[in-house]
Amino acid sequence: MKKNVYKIRLIIAGTIFLISILAILGIFYPIRIFDVNFTPLFETNLFNLSVLSLCLLIGFILLTALFGRFYCSLICPLGIAQELFCLITKRKNNAPRVNSGFKYLIMALCFGVLLTGSAIIIRYIDPYTIFCRAMSLKTAGVVSVILIFILAFFKNRFFCSNICPVGAIIGLISKMSLYKIQMNENCVSCGHCARNCHVGAINEKEKTVKNETCLKCLKCVSICPKGAMNY
Repeated sequence: MKKNVYKIRLIIAGTIFLISILAILGIFYPIRIFDVNFTPLFETNLFNLSVLSLCLLIGFILLTALFGRFYCSLICPLGIAQELFCLITKRKNNAPRVNSGFKYLIMALCFGVLLTGSAIIIRYIDPYTIFCRAMSLKTAGVVSVILIFILAFFKNRFFCSNICPVGAIIGLISKMSLYKIQMNENCVSCGHCARNCHVGAINEKEKTVKNETCLKCLKCVSICPKGAMNY
């Protein structure tokens, strides 16, 4: 089962990605399910609170507290687009082992201004908004996606791990999530998992995984030759 979890996760993510595109284009939108994207959901609870939106936000937080950054690997359309782009271009997972605190400054600035009632900052850096604008062929969105793809070409999902304000706030919740990627006693520190990590979250020498950075793509679980990675 471990050998296939990455492929299974990727198939699920790809399906959600396709439905997201159809929904954004107005082709398939029977229910407003994709309002579970974090920033639109957060904004709804700030300015147009309803029982449904509040329950969705609480559910989102609880699921993140249980499973970590599942949103980044399964739901976020821009995150999935970057992963598919790297697969198609056959880019190696050359993400540096970096967890810059700068992303928390971006997060505080974006959501701090949003709390005042203005989305002027977050609309240019929020992953869901960027993707929607790009799909609508708006210049700002298209340019942003091109720049993020260029970054992904050289540094894989660096945007997700070191810039994205949504990734930063979800990462803080994920720090103490119940389910984590961990190494068991079978680990021989071969470095195979670290070399294939999309965000450089794994330190094979210390046998640790930064849970706030880990996107839960499950690739390390699938490719470990010793079956030493557990989720």
